[in-house]
Amino acid sequence: MNTDFYKNFILIAQNGNITEAAEKLNIAQSALSKQINTLERFYGVKLLEKRRGKRQVVLTDAGLDFLRRAQEICQAEEGISLDMQAYKKSVGGTLRLSISQVTVNGFLDDYVLPFASLYPEVNFQLHEETVVEQLKSLKDNVIDVAYANAPLPEASSFICKPLQVEHFYAVYKKENSLGFSPGKKLKLQQLRGLPISCNYGCLSLLNKLCNSCGFVPEIRFIASTGSSAAHFAEEGGSVAVVSSASCQSLPREMARSFIEEKELSYEQTLLWSANARQAPVVKLFLEFVLEKQRKV
Repeated sequence: MNTDFYKNFILIAQNGNITEAAEKLNIAQSALSKQINTLERFYGVKLLEKRRGKRQVVLTDAGLDFLRRAQEICQAEEGISLDMQAYKKSVGGTLRLSISQVTVNGFLDDYVLPFASLYPEVNFQLHEETVVEQLKSLKDNVIDVAYANAPLPEASSFICKPLQVEHFYAVYKKENSLGFSPGKKLKLQQLRGLPISCNYGCLSLLNKLCNSCGFVPEIRFIASTGSSAAHFAEEGGSVAVVSSASCQSLPREMARSFIEEKELSYEQTLLWSANARQAPVVKLFLEFVLEKQRKV
């Protein structure tokens, strides 16, 4: 099947209108409608339905599933195109990276930019994702390497290389409504009874350690990233429990206190699939990062 048909179907789905999609593609509406008819005959299902009395079209259930598959096909085709461009430059391919949002700049500065400088022929794709999204992207072969900045769930199908330890802090408004002013350090027990904001990545670990101290944390706000949890604490009605990377730069009205709990920590981790065949450029990047880390 012509991949242009998939791309054009995606555009129709985004616009909800065949006429508008045809105008953007600079082709006749009849030609675009014919492409949809070809797809429907080929797969034997109805993909689009016209709204009565309107120019709009809606996706059928089959059309919704087809849209997802078409997007995957087009993404794969684009990846192949980038890889082949790199081979034309006599270097092996595109490096697909996923980095936790809060650590993007640091990882770029420490590893990606120096690597790009050494190998100017290499292409890059960067995804900013949570740990859960990173694991899925690795399983689905959307990315080659992930840099995770949160405790990892069960990851037996991945190779994991710790790069550095992250400790946790309590972040709070200096003038808060909780009467909370612990100083530079605090014990985990001091969070008992306080509304807490945190991110999904550390929730399981936080629950476990609070339970071992004899209480259940009162989670008021939970987010995908630690930086969002820290930002929520700015309203003064909660204390954020976040990793050090999430609270490096705080507004003047905010403070942070180190949580003295040895087990409330995790390792920033470089991980990749244990089963997928790694392209030469991926192996080269992994060797570069790990060698640089050994020298630190």
